[in-house]
Amino acid sequence: MTAGNRTSRDISWLTVASAAFGGTAAVIGLLALAGWAFDNAVLKGFHPSFVTMKPNTAVGLVFLAVSIVLLSLGRDRRFARRLAGTLSLLAGVLGVLSLAESVFAFDIGIDQLLFREYPDAIETWSPGRMAFITGVCFLMAGLAIHVIAASYKRVQRLTDLLLSATALVAVFVLVGYLFDESGMRDLGMHGSMALNTAMAFFFICLGGLRLSRTGESWPRCSPVLRPA
Repeated sequence: MTAGNRTSRDISWLTVASAAFGGTAAVIGLLALAGWAFDNAVLKGFHPSFVTMKPNTAVGLVFLAVSIVLLSLGRDRRFARRLAGTLSLLAGVLGVLSLAESVFAFDIGIDQLLFREYPDAIETWSPGRMAFITGVCFLMAGLAIHVIAASYKRVQRLTDLLLSATALVAVFVLVGYLFDESGMRDLGMHGSMALNTAMAFFFICLGGLRLSRTGESWPRCSPVLRPA
């Protein structure tokens, strides 16, 4: 087997793995949305005593996950990359808006736009609002995946750093659930990240890091959809 064949096979395996990670994260987000639609506590947060994945969080995670799948399976298609860039940017903006709500203590009406949550929700700063650390992760992961979609090679290290930082936060939160440490679930910030949210972010980061290893051969294009 030639070196070229080995390289092609490696890239193909990385592509399949990235798509699988993205698909898994998408399923987690969609199950959470189904949990809100049918008022199922297990789908929303695995256990009634755990904080739930907020509806906006689920939507943002689906956006990021679909971006990973699009970049994995349609990396040579300009439309797929532009759509992935747009979805990842929207997820990042969603995180920024939620962070702004927490920092400046105001409500712009996005927290309970899809579903209503009771005021006394477990480990929740404001009904329907994602945790502060979740907003930070959306900002980091959304920016990183947007950069991957745009093939900005000069900032690939920044992309890896952002995805690695997000994955580290997710692992930290998962360990917090494993050892029942609330301080590790919220990192001292407003609200706790849900268990399923941490799992989805971890899979998204794995998919994104694998994509960054195969993105060197991609042609550069604008990642944002433009009207024809």
